[in-house]
Amino acid sequence: MCTGLYGPRAWPIRLGMADEVDELRAKLARADHLIGLLEATLRDRNSETARINHTLRTSHEFLRGVYRAMPGSLFIVGQTGLVEDANDNLLHLVGARQEDVIGRPAAVLFEGEAPAFDALAQGPLHRAAERGERMLKARDGHAVPVLFSATALQIPGERRRSVVCVALDISERKRIEAELRQAQKLESVGRLAAGVAHEINTPVQFVSDSVQFVRESLADLSQVLAAHRAVRTAVLAGEPWQDAAKTVATLERELEIDELLERAPEALELARDGLARVATIVRSMTVFAHPHRRMAPANLTEAIRATVIVAASEYKLVAELILDLCELPLVTCHLGEINQVILNLVINAAHAIADAVRGTTQRGRLVVCTRRQGDEVVISVSDTGVGIPEAVRDRIFDPFFTTKEVGRGSGQGLAIARSIVCEMHRGQITFETELGKGTTFHVRLPISLRR
Repeated sequence: MCTGLYGPRAWPIRLGMADEVDELRAKLARADHLIGLLEATLRDRNSETARINHTLRTSHEFLRGVYRAMPGSLFIVGQTGLVEDANDNLLHLVGARQEDVIGRPAAVLFEGEAPAFDALAQGPLHRAAERGERMLKARDGHAVPVLFSATALQIPGERRRSVVCVALDISERKRIEAELRQAQKLESVGRLAAGVAHEINTPVQFVSDSVQFVRESLADLSQVLAAHRAVRTAVLAGEPWQDAAKTVATLERELEIDELLERAPEALELARDGLARVATIVRSMTVFAHPHRRMAPANLTEAIRATVIVAASEYKLVAELILDLCELPLVTCHLGEINQVILNLVINAAHAIADAVRGTTQRGRLVVCTRRQGDEVVISVSDTGVGIPEAVRDRIFDPFFTTKEVGRGSGQGLAIARSIVCEMHRGQITFETELGKGTTFHVRLPISLRR
């Protein structure tokens, strides 16, 4: 038996190596299988990644298309105040090109003071930090009223923020509102026309009576003067004058010349007072109805006096008017629109008082008061009327809502008043009321309207 290297002792080694080779082959087979699985998985992942990239590109293009084509004007402003992007609608709205807007200060887009974009960028994320009416400035110089909203947005993967701005053109809405206000003003003037005519007719009547009295008095005086001239002629001619003098005395007694001479100046004074009253009413109508196209510093005290004179026929039979007007600075406003607000409040107060005193001989009190509070002026209109029922207090500023009977109110007065005060002048209109006691409306206006 061979016992060398190739003898019987070498067989276990060769058998063990064979097992290892088989095991290694099995591992290689499993590795090949795993590699195949990994390659398949990688192919699937690559396919999924390509699909996701395609979806992202499609979504990006779609969102970009929505951004460009959305009906509202949208632009993005960085913390430095420069415009980073803008959609086509904004460019169309202001009549500009991309290069005229992108990279330029956003302030050039606004008429007046621009929003503080650095502060807005630090505001709450995904929630409007500013919302209200603004004026954009087109390249041709005209101003465009817009409903403006600004929201802070965090750029994904970056620390910096931008401000997403949306501006909706409300030019048509403003036009309709202006027409509605004008229609309501014409309605008010129409309703007051009969009262104003009566207010003018009364002084005109006693002017006419006074002038008629003076005219008749002059005719009587002419007779007496003719008689005196007859006496003078007789005296100068050396003729008897006694009979002519008796005629003068008789005429003076019959015509009551002494009373006539005493009453004629009083009649002329009455005529002058009547003409002054007519002039005051006409001047008040002029102040009330004068068109004011632009914001301008205005004397609210004079405007209030004019408005209550125009509306006198609405309250004079049912209420005592009390004016408590302090000295106010000039207030930047659309005076014609503020006149309309005051008129609406005075008429409503008069109607409330009329309801409260109906069937009695009592008269209420209508108080118009002004005061200054810091950078604002406050106009208060109080009545001793019936008060506003609690069930309808939340609705009194709603368009077309009214508690008055048909033909007495259109439901537009307070709605228009709130639009003028809150939207046009960025002020406030509030009220206090108590059933059976009355109501007070407070109108707050900034002295100088700043954007």
